[in-house]
Amino acid sequence: MPSDAQKILFLIGSLSFVLALYCQQIILGGVPHVSDETNYILQARTLGSFQRVTEQQELGNLFALPFWFNWTSFSASGFPIGWPLLLSSGMAVGIGNLINPLLCFLLPWLGWQFFTPYFKGDQKGLLLACGLLALSPGVWLLGATWMAHTSCLSALFLLGIGLQNRSWRWAGGAGWAYILLARPFDGVVLCGALFLLYVAKIRSIRWILSLLTLPTLALCIVLYDNWSLTGNPLVFPIDMWFSKFSEQSDKISSTCNQLGFGEDVGCIPTLGTFGHTLSKALALAKMAFMRLDRLLMGTAGMSIILFIGIFWQRKYWRMIVFALWVPIAYLPYWSLGEAYGARFWHPMYLAIPIFIAVALARLPKFWPWVIFLGSISIGTIQMRKSLSQSYFCSDSMVPNKIAQIEEGFIFLDIRGSYEQQWRWLYSPTKSCTPGTSIAAIYAMQTDKRHIRIWPKKQSAQQKYMQMIAEHPKYLLRYDLASQKLAILPITKQ
Repeated sequence: MPSDAQKILFLIGSLSFVLALYCQQIILGGVPHVSDETNYILQARTLGSFQRVTEQQELGNLFALPFWFNWTSFSASGFPIGWPLLLSSGMAVGIGNLINPLLCFLLPWLGWQFFTPYFKGDQKGLLLACGLLALSPGVWLLGATWMAHTSCLSALFLLGIGLQNRSWRWAGGAGWAYILLARPFDGVVLCGALFLLYVAKIRSIRWILSLLTLPTLALCIVLYDNWSLTGNPLVFPIDMWFSKFSEQSDKISSTCNQLGFGEDVGCIPTLGTFGHTLSKALALAKMAFMRLDRLLMGTAGMSIILFIGIFWQRKYWRMIVFALWVPIAYLPYWSLGEAYGARFWHPMYLAIPIFIAVALARLPKFWPWVIFLGSISIGTIQMRKSLSQSYFCSDSMVPNKIAQIEEGFIFLDIRGSYEQQWRWLYSPTKSCTPGTSIAAIYAMQTDKRHIRIWPKKQSAQQKYMQMIAEHPKYLLRYDLASQKLAILPITKQ
């Protein structure tokens, strides 16, 4: 790698790190905003204490959190262990929030290794591809979160490099193994497809076996983890959680979290109705494409450059097939996946930068970088205006206030509602209620600081008697409509 290229990659990676960290700490307020992130944080803390599960919590609704088990003999997240394991390693040394931004910093180097065969002798196009990979708003937005997608994208590049370069075969296998542990669907359906697209080019059985060894071990771990939590190696914990969730309504099937189409597929209404049909899947895919189009370079309509690049470089059919396979593979999945852009389609960044760079590189002199950086700058400004510390109804003001309390029981009395919409990301209007506004709050749960949601169905007298029985130290009262927050110390009478 030329020294001037190293300097540019360092600059690109550093800028990606800064953008991700700025978005995380300033725009989003430094807290998780969806329940997935809170699950990952709490599970990482459990794994950090060398436990897969903890004992059932004494208070039945202490973990009234989506995807978190607390009704059987243990308490644990329903999500796979891959990302929480990586996250716990960062949390152990006090940099848990920096894991994803640091991965954003590394992405341009991984991109250089993987993209090189597609830009033989064209350093200008190669650097453009690496720049798009690291600086695309869709990349550093997810890099600002506690979600697993940035780590899986990095691991996917390792697998891609391992399929191209024999000396990287064990690293490629490790990347595939990690994705199986973190997002098993992606590990089987997407990584499996990428392996099949490249395996015909690999002439060495030892190379193939090296790539398959660690993923096979990871798959065994996933099956064992399923068995230990659900009693069935083929039933994922999240499926068991949704099965229990379905008991709340006769409209929800116990197998609602399955892949496919039908009235019994889907655990919450999507686009206004229950069930999942092909037409609904295509409508959700259209919405995801609009978010991807906006986040590629920060300006809507820039995907036309992607299609021009695909037309000019049809010979790179493997990457075209993989890019198309990602949205097709997710059609049978019922979830909206609307938070943080087109996150289900994040693996497409393995291929997308190649074709956009091919198209831009044909422009003279510095015009490719002018268009690219100009578009991303506009997008960054728009994102700053559109997102906020109350993104997805989870206001950072509440958990940051709770963080000031070192220990004790905290009763949360959350009232009111308001509507919120993120037009820039094409998200529909969302009604923010007490139930949708607690994702970040649970991340503040620790051994010394216990959080209890105020039961809204109880009478004033019942709540008073409950407070006497449990002796909370603080009452946190938060009115969503007025955005007024108060923490009231409670003294024993």
